[in-house]
Amino acid sequence: MKVVTKDKGVYSFSPAHKPVEYVKPGELIILETEDAVGGQIKSEDTPLESIDWSRVNKATGPIYVEGAEKGDTLVVDILDIEVADRGVILVVPGAGILGDSKFEPRVKIAEIRDGLVLFDGLRLPMRPMIGTIGVAPEKGEIPTATPHRHGGNMDCVEVMRGARLYLPVFVDGALFAAGDLHAI
Repeated sequence: MKVVTKDKGVYSFSPAHKPVEYVKPGELIILETEDAVGGQIKSEDTPLESIDWSRVNKATGPIYVEGAEKGDTLVVDILDIEVADRGVILVVPGAGILGDSKFEPRVKIAEIRDGLVLFDGLRLPMRPMIGTIGVAPEKGEIPTATPHRHGGNMDCVEVMRGARLYLPVFVDGALFAAGDLHAI
């Protein structure tokens, strides 16, 4: 089993990225990831203006899968997801599901323990998922925050423990990467 640490990551999917690890088909790997804002939030008083937005949605990798060739399908089985003991929530005007709604930007830190996310007096059952997961496109560079045919920031709740994900392979080795874990 190989472990790829969070210091080995990318902010885009690209065939130009050099692999940080090589694995054989079926080999187990553990990816250590960083929160979606790259550990930049230390407290709820962190102003959004202080965030380096070029350092968001980091994906650990890329990982070269030996034998994967252009035209193949990469099958990824998610065996487990462990989350940290705290989560970061950002409410950013003009972004996300709230779209064009008018509100003040806000940072919230939620405690995570005993399988629960503790948020403003609520005790929400954890349901961890992977927000960003994918492979390199055939050419160019796609930011990790962008969903596309290669995967990317899909924020799909079904990409969770026990899921099997099928990704098209556009370049030899696939250059797989994942990050942006969600506790719920």
